[in-house]
Amino acid sequence: MARLSILTPDEINALYAIPSLDDEERSFLFTLDADDIAVLDSFENNTARKVDYILQLGYYRAVNYFFLFSFQKVKADAVFIMRLYFPEEPFPKKQVSKNHHYRNRCEVMNKFGLKDADTDFQSQLLKEAKELVKRHALSRFVLEGLLVYCQQQNVIRPAYSSLQDIVTTALRDERNRLVNKLYTDADKELRAELDKLLTNDELFYNLTLLKKDQKNFSTTEIKNSVAKQQLIIGIYQKSQILMPKLGLSEQNIIYYANLAEFYTIQKLRRFTDKNLVRLYLLCYVHRRFLKINDHLVSSLIQKMTKYADDANDYQRSKIELIENVDSKLRQQACKVLAINIDSGIPDEQVRAKAFEVVPEADYKQFLNEFKKPNLDRDFYRWQYYGQQALTIKRNMRPIFKVLDFSCTNDGLT
Repeated sequence: MARLSILTPDEINALYAIPSLDDEERSFLFTLDADDIAVLDSFENNTARKVDYILQLGYYRAVNYFFLFSFQKVKADAVFIMRLYFPEEPFPKKQVSKNHHYRNRCEVMNKFGLKDADTDFQSQLLKEAKELVKRHALSRFVLEGLLVYCQQQNVIRPAYSSLQDIVTTALRDERNRLVNKLYTDADKELRAELDKLLTNDELFYNLTLLKKDQKNFSTTEIKNSVAKQQLIIGIYQKSQILMPKLGLSEQNIIYYANLAEFYTIQKLRRFTDKNLVRLYLLCYVHRRFLKINDHLVSSLIQKMTKYADDANDYQRSKIELIENVDSKLRQQACKVLAINIDSGIPDEQVRAKAFEVVPEADYKQFLNEFKKPNLDRDFYRWQYYGQQALTIKRNMRPIFKVLDFSCTNDGLT
């Protein structure tokens, strides 16, 4: 069974290589408390074993792991400890025995309540990995979860190769579970629809997220999104029923959808496991449908906002015009009324003077407009909508026809 390359070499070294320390870090990591001093006192005059104990203690504090080493391999750290705790003693010429080294390790493990990752615990790790995979099938996520689990259980993490094997097994078992369940729970019609995505190049490329996202809110782009949505709505509706049965988390839906997008059509066609490809495509269509719907909802909001803003502008301009006209009419009416009380104007000339302010031919219209100016704001808003009715229908009806405004767990669909 091939092992996954999960971590980078630097990340592996950070977990499984003896840490490289500076003096400030050494001062903190190699600090001894009363319990440590008591352990060292039990070693009598065995300076080498004392140095080994302090080294193991500090390295565990640094990276939560134990190492096999010689004093020459970690000479800088050993010299620091000698100068700090045993300044009168010579640098150890011999390495401590394996027996003393492992007994020192046991002392440190007892101090922190640690356990080794035995066979039973590794079985527990596999169970934990299988649960983690159901949340997210990304190998790094599973490995990091296992490292956290080891820390929570106060267990020394297993070797990297052991963790690789556990993660690989969990991913393989989860993949087999999903493809088997997909085959048994998906009807023949759905399987055929998914297979068709690979036999129709144009259809698949029309669904590609990166290349075929809606570019703008033009009528053409909106109609293209509507067409795409209608192409996959049948698969999406079935996926809504099937996803809970498969036990797919949202993260895993995204993960498998990304794999469908990552592989070329030619590569997907060469997959020997058709049900695995169907799983990728099912998740891809599910995510793609939601993305298209997001575009359509955004388009609907943009169009509604634009028409509402345009109606406000139209309403504002009309009211402003009417108010200007009304102001002019009031000024004219004031002048006409002032003629009636002007003692300098003979009675027989009152009408003629009034017609100088408002021409006789315009007088009836003047009276009608002055009597009841139309300052109803909603009137002009709806007047604008009436004028733009055909344009509004052309741009918004296609969206309304395909969007389902019912509330679901996914929100507005």
